[in-house]
Amino acid sequence: MWVKFTLLTDIQVTLEEDCPNGAVLVSATGGGPSNGTNPYGINSFTPNSATIGDVSFNLGAQGSIVGLEDGDNYTVVVEDLYGCIGTAVGGPFVGPIIPVLDPVNAFCSEDPSYQLTATPAAGVWSGQGVSSTGMFNPSSVLPGDYSVSFLPNGCSVSGSM
Repeated sequence: MWVKFTLLTDIQVTLEEDCPNGAVLVSATGGGPSNGTNPYGINSFTPNSATIGDVSFNLGAQGSIVGLEDGDNYTVVVEDLYGCIGTAVGGPFVGPIIPVLDPVNAFCSEDPSYQLTATPAAGVWSGQGVSSTGMFNPSSVLPGDYSVSFLPNGCSVSGSM
């Protein structure tokens, strides 16, 4: 008697960091027949401080682990419908740069232009009366309260004041 069987390929897991969102995008190939409709699922992951964003995904799509912080090492285990397992390890996660904006006092319209500062220093400023380099011109705005934002270069989130 002959027995027919299918040998499944190993699951290959690919991880892609999504720095601004504090996430790792997870994709996989292999395992059960790859017809584009057999779902993969994130079986387990570390660190425990993170959570699963998208637990299951099809071939060609992505799952995600969210809530990662700068410096986190991470492991993701993916399983298909047939119980085939694939594991990937990554890290340390490079989290977004969060700027610190130096506070400023009130300005009078006749005050000279003022250079706004932030740490890190490299980035782009925006807001009324502010150039992209952070030069604020009080005479260019009407009296009132204004918000300005700063977006550091690289993987970052903006800061406002």
